[in-house]
Amino acid sequence: MRKQANKAPGSPSVCGMRSKTTLLIDDGLLSNAQVLTGLTNKTAVVQAALEALVANESARRLQGGVGVVKAVRHRPPRLPVG
Repeated sequence: MRKQANKAPGSPSVCGMRSKTTLLIDDGLLSNAQVLTGLTNKTAVVQAALEALVANESARRLQGGVGVVKAVRHRPPRLPVG
């Protein structure tokens, strides 16, 4: 069985797989995110940010159809022929 390396605490992956990726992230933005979240591990901060982005976009897309009702044309009942 393969061992998961560099797993950030409290950040389980959705499919159980992880990949190592090099990212260029603004240092100030990362620092602000760490202060606001209280997370010190950079991987955990990026993981939390991605999870929040996915949750927000999913909710936004679901809300896109809420309250929208298509116009329904009333059809009179058909009368039997003959």
